[in-house]
Amino acid sequence: MAKYKALDQMRAKCKQEQNNVTDQYLNCDQGDNGSESLTDDEVVSIIAGKLSDAPQIASAWKAATQEWTAGKESAAKEIVRQFKMWIGTSLPPLQRKVAELIAISFGEFTDEEICKKLEKDGKRPPLGSVKSARREIVEKFTSLINKLERTEKT
Repeated sequence: MAKYKALDQMRAKCKQEQNNVTDQYLNCDQGDNGSESLTDDEVVSIIAGKLSDAPQIASAWKAATQEWTAGKESAAKEIVRQFKMWIGTSLPPLQRKVAELIAISFGEFTDEEICKKLEKDGKRPPLGSVKSARREIVEKFTSLINKLERTEKT
């Protein structure tokens, strides 16, 4: 019970902190009409202030931004391109439909959302079938990428 109460208090605190950012923005807004947007420098200063209050988040943010490079971005785009081309190969019909939805959403759709999208196109597959199809897609595409990497190294 105490665990759930602590979680509720943490959620309330996070929601309050999010609302405080909005309140700060409204209180600090200076301009003729009172509806001017923040400049880049103001956004940076607000974020810097928030990150200085949370060193763990600041270090995670720094690590994430330093790790992402133009080379990694182009590699990610290439993987997405290969995935889209691979979808048209010999995948079973359900796996192909699931893979198309994954490609459209960049993997953001949940299994339930995929079921609902497929229901709009016709017959709704069972949730277990979608989960299985997603798992098979991941396994097949991972093995394809690994195979391509091995052939490039030789």
